[in-house]
Amino acid sequence: MMFNKLTLSICIIILMLSTAYAKDMSQHHKKMELSCKDCHASGQKVIPTKEACLTCHGPLDELRDAAKQPESELFRDTNPHYSLHYGDGLECSACHSEHKPAKIYCNTCHHNFEYPDFPTNK
Repeated sequence: MMFNKLTLSICIIILMLSTAYAKDMSQHHKKMELSCKDCHASGQKVIPTKEACLTCHGPLDELRDAAKQPESELFRDTNPHYSLHYGDGLECSACHSEHKPAKIYCNTCHHNFEYPDFPTNK
């Protein structure tokens, strides 16, 4: 009987933690009344593909045009949606996340890219 109570307790804790994590959604997406399956079509807890993101946020060429940054002394092209290293091959999740703070992937190596309009999960 003790084993069953312990197993049940562990299952309940895991379920509560996974549900709490999933509730952390951006205000923008909450206002749109999106559900988990809008991004996670398979119903699985996996990172959505670029194609899933572009269903609402695309097409990619329009994102690229909107995100183009002015050239600076250091950088000729700092468009976050078209990298000189990766082209348009990076997944959206390299920078954007629904359930944790967004980050500028380029700064993993460069440490000095700034995008004033970069969205956060506020």
